[in-house]
Amino acid sequence: MVSGLIKKIRRLLIRVLVRALLLFVPPLRRLAARARQSPGLPHPRPTKPHWAVPPSGAGEEQKSPPEYADVVIIGSGITGASVARRLLDQTGGGIRVVMLEARGVCSGATGRNGGHISPVLYPEYESLKNAYGGASASKIIRLRTSHLDELLGVAVEEDLVERSQCREVRTFDVYHSRALFEEMKRRFEVYREDMPDEGDEYQVLEGEAVEALGLSAKTFGVFARRGGAIHPYRFVTGILERLLKVHTKTFSLHIHTPCTSIGLPADENTGLYEVITSRGTIRTRHIMHATNGWASHLLPGMRTKIVPARGVMTARAPLAHIDTSWAGERTFVLYPKRGDHHFDYLTQQPPARNGKHPAFPSNGEMMFGGGFARDGSYITETGVADDSAWKPSIAKHLCSALGPYFRSGHGKPTPSAAPDAEIHTWSGILGISADGCPWVGRVPRAIAHVGRTIATGTGEQAPPAPPRLAAPGEWIAAGYSGEGMVHAWRCGQALADMVLGADVQPEWFPGEVFGVTRERWERASVEGMVEAFMGV
Repeated sequence: MVSGLIKKIRRLLIRVLVRALLLFVPPLRRLAARARQSPGLPHPRPTKPHWAVPPSGAGEEQKSPPEYADVVIIGSGITGASVARRLLDQTGGGIRVVMLEARGVCSGATGRNGGHISPVLYPEYESLKNAYGGASASKIIRLRTSHLDELLGVAVEEDLVERSQCREVRTFDVYHSRALFEEMKRRFEVYREDMPDEGDEYQVLEGEAVEALGLSAKTFGVFARRGGAIHPYRFVTGILERLLKVHTKTFSLHIHTPCTSIGLPADENTGLYEVITSRGTIRTRHIMHATNGWASHLLPGMRTKIVPARGVMTARAPLAHIDTSWAGERTFVLYPKRGDHHFDYLTQQPPARNGKHPAFPSNGEMMFGGGFARDGSYITETGVADDSAWKPSIAKHLCSALGPYFRSGHGKPTPSAAPDAEIHTWSGILGISADGCPWVGRVPRAIAHVGRTIATGTGEQAPPAPPRLAAPGEWIAAGYSGEGMVHAWRCGQALADMVLGADVQPEWFPGEVFGVTRERWERASVEGMVEAFMGV
């Protein structure tokens, strides 16, 4: 009882301190101000990601969207694709679905990430357990781990294995700090004690076992397990292209068609929402917000709950003098410092082997990102939704940091030899959740109505509603905090299932944590987000 009281007092003091910092420290005050602002619409001229070359031809750019749809999905990334696929394939195209994208298809975070399907497990399990209990923590972990087999299966079903490069790899968490490695071993024991089957998938490597991986002599230890990698842009666009071809009468994708506002019906049980776009207005019963870092532009009530943040990615030719016989078969998360919020990450595209080029060839590019916690970047880049540029200091770090993580064939650290001209750099917008967990489900009216107006309506009678659909409403799946590839697909499935199943959540889904409730909404705050980053 006494220890519990001490913990409460400690949390209260920390919250008071963080609030004071947000009020009186200018960089943090600016961060808080950005979090309260609308992220606006996506920038019309963003940086060009390596993944989107060549671009997909999916989507209508000239044709106006229809005047009515049963469901409007805003966003064409992995969440939107997951929702659309579930809705259309489960009903045989029996419902009318419109997808809107402000820019080109899959031009948001999905088409700009690192291509990992490697979830964060043991580092976060204990904190999840402390916050939500063991049962919910285990459910969250299993949702994350389920993504690899789920995406591998979808790639097979969609005939996208070669095109999307969706594959199983060996993934390595690499630690340069002895203190952090020892802390991670402690967290791992907690994880393995509660989830022994999942824990048995790991190898903990030290000493000679680390040297055999060709990593820097600074490496104190490594955690290795099964993981995955993917070409995210080709995966999503391949699915959308198939849906457009199969469901020609009930599915349309409208690119360069931003949704500028949403009009609320006077009676949300029987009325229709008005989705106002640059090319006309769509009346609909259901709106699916799949815009991640931009979600609070159309949902003002989600400001300070989902906050955009700008990250940086690079693609470069393979570094000389590194044994890359594993090219395309390994991924890495690299922790160079004491704090676990300092990390970089690496995948490599599958190169040609034995003179044989894949159907969609690559040059074995190394996809390297990170640096988000360096030089105060967390403070300056959180709340930034402009992906037409990137922070120069992060890009500079990524240009030079990769080589020293590995040894050359002579046992020396490998320099980052490629000049800047050979490095393709771009930025992307993450959606940071204020409490660290995605927001998935129906948006309650008390939240959805914040800063919104009631639609005037047209007076026209709505078409009959498809059977078994949930009551009209707005829905969201967003706020993946940089881990979209191990949250978004299944969250999208859960969202579609809720709409198709009369608002009932799937049993496997951790809705008790991810759900959008008034209580959670009131608890989530910028102060909590900053505390989590500070590790207090």
